[in-house]
Amino acid sequence: MKYLLSCLIAVSLFLINSSPESQQVLLSDVTYSEGKYLNDGREITGEIIDYYENDKLRLRYGVVSGRLHGDALTFNDQGQVTNKRTYILNKLFGEFIDFNSEGKEQVKFKVDLNSYQKGEIVLNLEIRKGKKMKLKGDGVIYFVSNEGEEFKFSEEVSIFDQTKYYINDEKGKLLYKNF
Repeated sequence: MKYLLSCLIAVSLFLINSSPESQQVLLSDVTYSEGKYLNDGREITGEIIDYYENDKLRLRYGVVSGRLHGDALTFNDQGQVTNKRTYILNKLFGEFIDFNSEGKEQVKFKVDLNSYQKGEIVLNLEIRKGKKMKLKGDGVIYFVSNEGEEFKFSEEVSIFDQTKYYINDEKGKLLYKNF
């Protein structure tokens, strides 16, 4: 199943990059409605991008038919990657990494299938403690909007509200919080 999903991502990214309809849309020109990213009322296929005032790239998210798909990268104002995620049709799936200010992996895990209305499963959570990454196990990821609203599934919340998250183990114990 995971092999099939990997193939689907590869084909989709190839189609995005080779499609004459593929576009780059600035984040400020994007609206989010009913689970889809739109530009002037039309579904986006291509990339959502944004820049800092110093013209350095701030983010680049792949989009197919209005849904996040493929790699999603955020950068600091010096051009270093601060976060890397993978989406399949608006759902987080696969590698998820937050980098620290030194460019080293700070938090790393894989997002798996939904956990039967309990959130999205996180596998092999690793957190940097000093110079080493320490394995914390598996859990469930939850997103928190800027207004404090909690979301159990990535496809329920727009990229505008996916910067804050926390991870609990299966008993509800907090394993990691990034805000």
